[in-house]
Amino acid sequence: MTAAACSLANMAYLRKTMKEEFVMAERGGLLKGILIGGAVGAAAGLLFAPKPGRELRSDLKNRYSDVSVKTKGMVSDMATKTQNMVKQVGQQATDIMDRTKSAVNAAKTEAQSYKNEEPNIN
Repeated sequence: MTAAACSLANMAYLRKTMKEEFVMAERGGLLKGILIGGAVGAAAGLLFAPKPGRELRSDLKNRYSDVSVKTKGMVSDMATKTQNMVKQVGQQATDIMDRTKSAVNAAKTEAQSYKNEEPNIN
């Protein structure tokens, strides 16, 4: 197989793999998509710029480490944002509940006051 044919075969395989990985990422969520996308990108970069085995393994290890660190940071940020959002929603729900209770109590008081003021027609 010639180098051009090999390169075309690799590109076709990568395209097919990337499509499959994209569908899986949509199903599996953002984190899975990021990891798969990073792996496919690293593989594509290495296929188009081949290096000696030791250097290639070192690059793979470094890229995996970088993606891992970035992913952990994103997960941590998302967790913090989610916790803050949950606290906000909880506080807003408590505020709405308190205002509703106050409005109901005021309505009860007003109704009782109106009932006590109404003259008896009997």
